[in-house]
Amino acid sequence: MSAMVASSLNPEAPLFIPAAFQQVEDFSPQWWDLVKSTAWFRDHWYHQHQQLDAMADSLVAFEAEDAI
Repeated sequence: MSAMVASSLNPEAPLFIPAAFQQVEDFSPQWWDLVKSTAWFRDHWYHQHQQLDAMADSLVAFEAEDAI
């Protein structure tokens, strides 16, 4: 008689990111390879840096108002 063991893995757990992916310098050749080959990495990087785009847009608008 074989007993089935239920998995204790959490299907809602965040995705494990290997250290090699975390230590890639932005816009390096390795970074471009990851962006082109891994949809998850591309989406993750975009969401992590989306706030920087908003801050840059705010700064440009502020500088434009200041120049008037």
